[in-house]
Amino acid sequence: MPRCAVKSCMYYKTANCTRDKKKLHLFRFPKDHDRNEVWRALLNLKKEDIFTTSCVCHLHFSEKWFDYEKSPFRLHLKRDAIPILKPEPVD
Repeated sequence: MPRCAVKSCMYYKTANCTRDKKKLHLFRFPKDHDRNEVWRALLNLKKEDIFTTSCVCHLHFSEKWFDYEKSPFRLHLKRDAIPILKPEPVD
């Protein structure tokens, strides 16, 4: 099962990718080299840390980056979404 690639994330090494019985959404790194480099730099990751299956959990994105109009059944990121290293506290 994929996990969050951010080393400081609570879901970095856990096999249980659920939070309060809600599914944790994972997003793959962009295939575009420039955007991939931006994500990697913002998350303090080395090139060796990123694989083709590496993902970032939804906790590393603010609400403004989610596209709720695309599908009511699945969470999607906007094309220009940028992650943050430290997720905001969840109540």
